[in-house]
Amino acid sequence: MDGAKRRRDRQRIRRRVAAGIDDFGYLSEYPDDQLEAAFESYDDDHLVRALGDMRVVSERLRLLHDVEREEVIEQARSRAQAADCSDRTVSEIEFQTKDEIRDAVTADLEAEYEPDVWKRRSELALKAGTILSLPGVSVIPLPYGAIPLAIDGALAFVALAFGGPLLSFGLGILLLRSIRDDIVPWMRTFSSDPVGTVRRMWNRL
Repeated sequence: MDGAKRRRDRQRIRRRVAAGIDDFGYLSEYPDDQLEAAFESYDDDHLVRALGDMRVVSERLRLLHDVEREEVIEQARSRAQAADCSDRTVSEIEFQTKDEIRDAVTADLEAEYEPDVWKRRSELALKAGTILSLPGVSVIPLPYGAIPLAIDGALAFVALAFGGPLLSFGLGILLLRSIRDDIVPWMRTFSSDPVGTVRRMWNRL
């Protein structure tokens, strides 16, 4: 083809591409049953490839025009809410910006790893027990008579009467939590699948 015909064909293709993108404005309200029937001949692999290609094209177009992803997501969310279509898929669509995804992940992690009441009590008991026991334990290496007996006796009394029970209380809670969260689930898994449980433990080791 000569240069003029090539330029005309390219211009025609560009118009068709732009019109095809505009067609998504109509397809966003296309009924579920018709949209499903339109692709009933596609197998899963074909449909995934098509959706992937569509995603690549939309991202390339966004990058070429310096459009922020959050702006596209906000527009898509508004479009879905204002769509003149009450089909199931329209109401189930969810769009999240980066900040919303980050906030959701942070909230999930905080909820998962937030210490419960007994864990906080065990941590407090261990800290208090350590503080109360440390002075009495620190004088053990000193030779006899290096410090007054009254002070030595007071430190030992505080360590034995208060520090020891607090440490025992904190360690006891940790032990019970370990039994509940680690040993009991492991025993249940082992009872249902002994070979698989041993194999997984061996692989971890």
